[in-house]
Amino acid sequence: MRIVAVIVLTVLAGCVGSTVGSSDCHLHLTKTLTIDGSAQNDPPLQLRIESCRLDVDACMTLCDLSIRRAAIIGTVTHCDVTFEGTAVTMQIAYDAPNPDNVCEAF
Repeated sequence: MRIVAVIVLTVLAGCVGSTVGSSDCHLHLTKTLTIDGSAQNDPPLQLRIESCRLDVDACMTLCDLSIRRAAIIGTVTHCDVTFEGTAVTMQIAYDAPNPDNVCEAF
């Protein structure tokens, strides 16, 4: 089991830390998403919105759900949420695989 863990960590370290050519393995991107009052018909989304409204630490799960529903492949790294009336606006920073690059493990 220890050998498997060492191999997995070695492969992950190679991909995350290495670059091929001049590009990284991941792109650092931003996206602005807005949800209007339609969230009332979506209990899972409404729960995350209300949780974020009450506790800023809960906003990451709202942003994560929102980018998945927008069919964006990536990992949320930063999330700023603002509320204005029934509109919820999210400024999301995320890392996505670089489609122009192939990471090689050493």
